Amino acid sequence: MKETGSYLLDVLFMGGLITASLCDFKKRKIPDAITGFLFLTGVAALFWMPQPSIKMRLAGAFIAGLPLFAAAVCRPGAVGGGDVKLMAAGGFFLGLSAVWDSLAFGMALAGGYCLYLMLFRNGRERKIALGPFLSMGLMFGMFRSMGA
Repeated sequence: MKETGSYLLDVLFMGGLITASLCDFKKRKIPDAITGFLFLTGVAALFWMPQPSIKMRLAGAFIAGLPLFAAAVCRPGAVGGGDVKLMAAGGFFLGLSAVWDSLAFGMALAGGYCLYLMLFRNGRERKIALGPFLSMGLMFGMFRSMGA
C-alpha cells in the first residue's frame, strides 16, 4: 500500500503536468519553473517512493529526453526545449520502465492529432503544442505504474 506522501507527490506531479499543458497550449512555451517543479517532485519521490531506484530514475530522464533532444537538434523548431525538459523531468519521476510507455503513448496521441488535422483540417495548422500530448502520456505512465 502506498503512503500518503507518495499520493501527494502523484497529485503534485499531475498538477505540474496540467500546468505545463495549459502553458504550452496557450503560449507554445513550457516555463523552466514548471519543469523544475516536476523534477523536484522526482527528487522528493526518492524519499517516499523507493521504487524505481535512483539509477532507473536517471536512466528514465536520459532516455525520455534523448529522442526529443535529437529531434530538436536535427530539425530546429520541430521540438521545443520545454518538451525535452518536460520528458526528462517526467522520466526522472517515473523511472525507465514507465517512461517508455509514456513517450510512446504521448507521441501516438500527437500523431493521431496530426493525422486528424491533415484529413479534416486540410493541414492548415503547421505547428502543434506537443506538451499536452506528452503530459497525457506521462499521466498514462504514472497510472500504469500504479497498477490502475
